[in-house]
Amino acid sequence: MNFVNLEIDQITNRRGFSPEECFLNKMKPYLSLCPKGTSYPWLSLVVEMATMDLTGEVVRLRAELEKVSAERDMLLCEVSNLRRELELSELKQLQDDR
Repeated sequence: MNFVNLEIDQITNRRGFSPEECFLNKMKPYLSLCPKGTSYPWLSLVVEMATMDLTGEVVRLRAELEKVSAERDMLLCEVSNLRRELELSELKQLQDDR
């Protein structure tokens, strides 16, 4: 079970609905137009496609998060180096004042 399915399961289990039931609840107004006793074999395909889309989005967002985290780390190092330079210049200025 992948990360997205786990999150979907956690959300739906809290409410007591499966992903298919959640989808059916949203589709009820449209499904009521179909004849009684109609099965919905396409439903699992739709849920699977939505899961694949969400999985792809999670992968893309994780890659973006990695880039942003690397940039943040670089900026933190730069700030640290600038602070160190400032402290050294202040120490040098104190020594010159003596």
